[in-house]
Amino acid sequence: MHQIGIKTPRKFPVTPAHVAIATTSKPSKRRGTLVLKEVRKLQSSTDFCIPRMTFQRLVREIAQEFKLDLRFQSTALQALQEAAEEHLVSLFQDTVRCAAHAKRCTIRPVDMALTRQIRHQT
Repeated sequence: MHQIGIKTPRKFPVTPAHVAIATTSKPSKRRGTLVLKEVRKLQSSTDFCIPRMTFQRLVREIAQEFKLDLRFQSTALQALQEAAEEHLVSLFQDTVRCAAHAKRCTIRPVDMALTRQIRHQT
Protein backbone atom coordinates (compact mmCIF):
# COMPACT_ATOMS: atom_id res chain seq x y z
CA MET A 1 0.00 0.00 0.00
CA HIS A 2 1.50 3.32 -1.14
CA GLN A 3 0.58 6.66 0.28
CA ILE A 4 0.27 9.60 -2.03
CA GLY A 5 2.86 12.35 -1.57
CA ILE A 6 5.41 10.29 0.39
CA LYS A 7 8.49 9.16 -1.47
CA THR A 8 10.25 6.03 -0.43
CA PRO A 9 14.02 5.90 -0.83
CA ARG A 10 15.39 3.90 -3.71
CA LYS A 11 16.97 0.63 -2.82
CA PHE A 12 20.27 -0.09 -4.50
CA PRO A 13 21.82 -3.51 -4.47
CA VAL A 14 24.77 -3.61 -2.08
CA THR A 15 27.73 -4.80 -4.10
CA PRO A 16 31.41 -4.80 -3.20
CA ALA A 17 31.90 -1.82 -5.55
CA HIS A 18 29.39 0.28 -3.58
CA VAL A 19 31.02 -0.66 -0.29
CA ALA A 20 34.49 0.24 -1.62
CA ILE A 21 33.31 3.66 -2.76
CA ALA A 22 31.71 4.38 0.60
CA THR A 23 34.77 3.41 2.65
CA THR A 24 37.47 5.11 0.56
CA SER A 25 36.92 8.82 0.88
CA LYS A 26 39.10 11.58 -0.44
CA PRO A 27 41.47 12.87 2.24
CA SER A 28 40.46 16.33 3.40
CA LYS A 29 42.99 19.13 3.15
CA ARG A 30 43.77 21.14 6.22
CA ARG A 31 42.75 24.75 6.29
CA GLY A 32 45.41 27.03 4.86
CA THR A 33 47.17 24.36 2.82
CA LEU A 34 46.22 25.97 -0.47
CA VAL A 35 47.33 29.37 0.79
CA LEU A 36 50.73 28.00 1.81
CA LYS A 37 51.03 26.30 -1.58
CA GLU A 38 50.34 29.62 -3.31
CA VAL A 39 52.87 31.42 -1.08
CA ARG A 40 55.56 28.86 -1.91
CA LYS A 41 54.78 29.18 -5.62
CA LEU A 42 55.08 32.98 -5.50
CA GLN A 43 58.28 32.82 -3.45
CA SER A 44 59.96 30.44 -5.88
CA SER A 45 59.01 32.43 -8.98
CA THR A 46 60.91 35.44 -10.26
CA ASP A 47 57.94 36.87 -12.15
CA PHE A 48 56.12 39.99 -11.10
CA CYS A 49 53.25 39.60 -8.62
CA ILE A 50 51.27 42.48 -10.13
CA PRO A 51 50.19 41.93 -13.75
CA ARG A 52 52.25 44.08 -16.13
CA MET A 53 49.36 45.80 -17.92
CA THR A 54 47.55 46.58 -14.67
CA PHE A 55 50.66 48.23 -13.27
CA GLN A 56 51.21 50.19 -16.49
CA ARG A 57 47.65 51.54 -16.40
CA LEU A 58 48.13 52.63 -12.79
CA VAL A 59 51.42 54.39 -13.55
CA ARG A 60 49.96 56.17 -16.58
CA GLU A 61 46.89 57.24 -14.58
CA ILE A 62 49.02 58.69 -11.79
CA ALA A 63 51.38 60.37 -14.27
CA GLN A 64 48.48 62.10 -16.03
CA GLU A 65 47.67 63.95 -12.82
CA PHE A 66 51.04 65.72 -13.15
CA LYS A 67 51.40 66.15 -16.91
CA LEU A 68 49.34 65.09 -19.91
CA ASP A 69 50.78 63.18 -22.89
CA LEU A 70 53.68 61.59 -21.03
CA ARG A 71 55.37 58.69 -22.74
CA PHE A 72 57.25 55.88 -21.01
CA GLN A 73 59.96 53.55 -22.21
CA SER A 74 59.17 49.90 -21.54
CA THR A 75 62.38 49.55 -19.52
CA ALA A 76 61.34 52.53 -17.36
CA LEU A 77 57.98 50.89 -16.59
CA GLN A 78 59.74 47.62 -15.83
CA ALA A 79 62.16 49.38 -13.45
CA LEU A 80 59.25 51.14 -11.72
CA GLN A 81 57.41 47.86 -11.28
CA GLU A 82 60.52 46.14 -9.95
CA ALA A 83 61.08 48.88 -7.39
CA ALA A 84 57.40 49.05 -6.37
CA GLU A 85 57.12 45.30 -5.84
CA GLU A 86 60.38 45.19 -3.89
CA HIS A 87 59.12 47.98 -1.63
CA LEU A 88 55.76 46.26 -1.06
CA VAL A 89 57.35 42.88 -0.33
CA SER A 90 59.75 44.48 2.14
CA LEU A 91 56.90 46.41 3.79
CA PHE A 92 54.81 43.26 4.21
CA GLN A 93 57.78 41.28 5.55
CA ASP A 94 58.30 43.88 8.27
CA THR A 95 54.55 43.97 8.95
CA VAL A 96 54.53 40.19 9.45
CA ARG A 97 57.43 40.58 11.88
CA CYS A 98 55.42 43.14 13.87
CA ALA A 99 52.45 40.76 14.00
CA ALA A 100 54.71 37.90 15.09
CA HIS A 101 56.17 40.10 17.83
CA ALA A 102 52.61 40.62 19.10
CA LYS A 103 52.22 36.79 19.07
CA ARG A 104 49.73 36.86 16.20
CA CYS A 105 49.72 35.16 12.81
CA THR A 106 47.33 37.58 11.15
CA ILE A 107 48.52 41.05 10.21
CA ARG A 108 46.36 44.01 11.17
CA PRO A 109 46.32 47.67 10.12
CA VAL A 110 48.02 48.45 13.44
CA ASP A 111 51.02 46.34 12.37
CA MET A 112 51.25 48.20 9.05
CA ALA A 113 51.03 51.55 10.86
CA LEU A 114 53.76 50.50 13.29
CA THR A 115 55.98 49.36 10.43
CA ARG A 116 55.54 52.67 8.61
CA GLN A 117 56.19 54.57 11.84
CA ILE A 118 59.41 52.63 12.46
CA ARG A 119 60.49 53.37 8.88
CA HIS A 120 59.52 57.05 9.34
CA GLN A 121 56.94 56.88 6.53
CA THR A 122 54.03 58.74 8.05
